[in-house]
Amino acid sequence: MRATVTAALLVLFSFTVAWAETAGAPAKQAKPPVGEILGFHVGMPQGEVVKRLLEMGELVERKAEPAGKELEMKQLWNLRDPRFASLIVRFDSHDKLKWITAYVREGGPSQLYSDVGDTTIAKLAGRYIYTWKLEARDGKPASVLTARGTSPERFSSMSLVAAPPPRTATAIPDSLLR
Repeated sequence: MRATVTAALLVLFSFTVAWAETAGAPAKQAKPPVGEILGFHVGMPQGEVVKRLLEMGELVERKAEPAGKELEMKQLWNLRDPRFASLIVRFDSHDKLKWITAYVREGGPSQLYSDVGDTTIAKLAGRYIYTWKLEARDGKPASVLTARGTSPERFSSMSLVAAPPPRTATAIPDSLLR
């Protein structure tokens, strides 16, 4: 009985000490999400992207697709990367990288959501689909990063896309307000 009481007091004391150490500690900062995929970020010039991709793999498919009144170039690349098997890039009509999606290599090293960013600050867009909004910084435009998977820890693809322009309020004519 005496040993049980002593053990219980020791456990209670350890919890009290642990709580006291963390109570005054500053809150842990959330890990900011990565702002690029394999070194590519939204807004990069097409020439720079293609030059780097030629070093990383081979072009499999290239086609122009309509996007509104303009054409945008879309390319599929197979990679020689142990983590990612392939990726798709799309360039806008100004030959800037508009979006990129990388697909994890089957049998390759696991790619964890926690390596992309803190999931507690991400928007959960579906089961195992996490989305982070990235502010414009360091000359890179605002973008949206999405990681998708079929497990709570590992993702199977991740995408980076230019953020849509902010919406502006439309003035309502006075005649409609009466």
